[in-house]
Amino acid sequence: MMHAVVRLLTSNTTPVGVGCSPTPLRLQMDDLWWLDLAHMRWHELQPAGEKPHARCSTAAAVLDAGRGSDAAARVLYVGGAFYGAGGGLEMLGDARVLTLRQDGGSCPAAAWSTPTVAGTGSSGGGSSSAGGGGAAPQGGGVGGISARNASVLLPLPLGREEGAGSSPQRLLLYGGWRAFVESYNDTFIIQEVAAE
Repeated sequence: MMHAVVRLLTSNTTPVGVGCSPTPLRLQMDDLWWLDLAHMRWHELQPAGEKPHARCSTAAAVLDAGRGSDAAARVLYVGGAFYGAGGGLEMLGDARVLTLRQDGGSCPAAAWSTPTVAGTGSSGGGSSSAGGGGAAPQGGGVGGISARNASVLLPLPLGREEGAGSSPQRLLLYGGWRAFVESYNDTFIIQEVAAE
């Protein structure tokens, strides 16, 4: 999952990062690594479940921080791209959730799942083309979001009525592009990410 790193606090408050391979030679990756920042050691994760397609430039954000002795952390990954048979970038319009549960070892037990994503969006002034017109993005998207890479995905705080100290369950997805064809200037609020 190249270009996707998130920061979690585990139950013992040791900061960790979940991200792509520490080897910079590969352009798209399907491996996943856990960085223990307290000891500056990388550990490769072997998540259960169906492995996502190798990709680069995916967007990632923490859904649940996983604090507490039995809490699981969840990270949402949206979109990205991969190099197709013809050598060009092909967009991915999927979403995947990585669930991490600390089991007492040096790195957590992990599992992939495919969520159902719902939300609302705005065109934010539309999109701009970069050589080649406004052809439809390759592949479908999730929750009304077109296939894209290099977008920004950020957790939004819950309102007062939703409870102080709760983990964010709403996310903002902004922009991105269909490589060398179209840049997106749109915004989506992802309001629900449910397990499938």
